[in-house]
Amino acid sequence: VEHKTGVGVVKFVGETQFQKGVWVGVALDEPLGKNDGEVQGVRYFQCKERHGLFAKIDKVKLISLPPSQPLTNAATAVNYADQIKELLSKHEQELENVRQMTLRESMDEMADLKRMYESKLLAMSLQAEELQALNEAKTQTLKHLEAASQDEINVLQSQLEEEKEKNATLQAQHNEKIKEMEAKVEAKVEEARATSEQSATKEVAGLQDEINGLQSQ
Repeated sequence: VEHKTGVGVVKFVGETQFQKGVWVGVALDEPLGKNDGEVQGVRYFQCKERHGLFAKIDKVKLISLPPSQPLTNAATAVNYADQIKELLSKHEQELENVRQMTLRESMDEMADLKRMYESKLLAMSLQAEELQALNEAKTQTLKHLEAASQDEINVLQSQLEEEKEKNATLQAQHNEKIKEMEAKVEAKVEEARATSEQSATKEVAGLQDEINGLQSQ
């Protein structure tokens, strides 16, 4: 058989313990291999050191029949060809099974990942909605506080205006009372002045009468 590593003779065909699948053990003509037919303590065939090679059955090409197994008739050749075909068919079936299994596992993993991401997205969406609702509630609270503060400011301004008006009214009333009191005082002064003058005139008249009486005597 021929392999990309070199040319050799098939010494083993079948399953191995070092890896699943059907493997072909080849004794290479040149020391281009990796073993002597033994892998991981298990011997599958015997050959010289570094002449042994294991390859997948689809990686080797049949170029001649093994000299140790000469074909004496057409029936033997057909039987050998049938064995090769059977091994190839078995190998292809195993490859297909591996592909199907890998595909199913990949699909299952993808489905699990999809469910996981969908769950995370749902959780993130719920968190975003909760945060948005919380922000809206805080915004509404701030608006209410601002409105309440503005209402309080308006009420205080209104009360201040009312107090100013009351103070202006009281001041006007106070000024009016002061004017009234000043007018009354002036009137009293005038009255007192007039009364005093009348009393003085009477006293003068009385004295004059007495003088006249004295002079007549």
